Amino acid sequence: MYISYSGYDRLESCQKAYYLEYIGKATLGQPENRVNMLYGDAVGKIFERFYRDEIWRANTTARLMGLVRPTIKRIIAKETEKGGVFNWDDPTLKEGTRSLEQVIAEVEATIPRAMLSIRHHGLIGLDAQAELVLDVDVGGHRIGGRADFVMTRAQTKDLVLIDGKGSRHRDKYTNHRQLRWYSMLYAMRSGVVPDKLGFLYWRSEPAESMDWSTTTREELRELRRAVLETLRGLEEKVKQIDAGAEPMQLFPPTPGFGCKFCKFLHQCTEGQKVLSADFKQQRATDRKRGVEEGDVGF
Repeated sequence: MYISYSGYDRLESCQKAYYLEYIGKATLGQPENRVNMLYGDAVGKIFERFYRDEIWRANTTARLMGLVRPTIKRIIAKETEKGGVFNWDDPTLKEGTRSLEQVIAEVEATIPRAMLSIRHHGLIGLDAQAELVLDVDVGGHRIGGRADFVMTRAQTKDLVLIDGKGSRHRDKYTNHRQLRWYSMLYAMRSGVVPDKLGFLYWRSEPAESMDWSTTTREELRELRRAVLETLRGLEEKVKQIDAGAEPMQLFPPTPGFGCKFCKFLHQCTEGQKVLSADFKQQRATDRKRGVEEGDVGF
């Protein structure tokens, strides 16, 4: 079986959502609006070129600026070919994403700030690799991952593994286990554990743009053990489904208020219930009776 970090994370947050996306291959109620991914994807691809083509050597800012519009154009074309949509009329879109020109302006504004962040944190190395595929086959399974940037910093001589983040809200959509996942794969492939791991927040000012952490070989071994155990469990559940077992008994939902962000909400009665006005009223009534939050039934 194959599992990526996003799949592993989805499985831990809600088994039903994992089943619908990765095993059942459920269709969405409507095509996913890809506007919100455009900024982060564009910045990531531009700085992939920054490292891959060694743009940092000369005329850097001008060359990166010249990549903005063609990069965004290619992303939109590729996502549209895959069935994605770019609905600029979506009322939930935030300022900076309400038109194509707003997104272009946001990416252009990021480039000089990102250059200062790279300089401030010494994120330059002659061995720098971008979008490094780290997939590893182990125990009859494939564990997948792709690191945004890996390099030995020229100034400090330490090996760093970095993931870029385009969110306006730091830590809202990040988990340092993601960095350990990539480090686990890197160590399995190379035998070397990165010295430092970090999230690079493109929207933050240079001095605050990096969130560093470290890991140990023992932590990576434990993560590998947990991942392989999860894969063995998934393999067994798939066999049971093939033999006629009911999928939702093996992959139960974990409803909560995060369900409103789930792309499968339209086909999940448990998620719809927990977001309903009736359930909110029940929850408020139960709280008044002293029922603990985690004891409220679904």
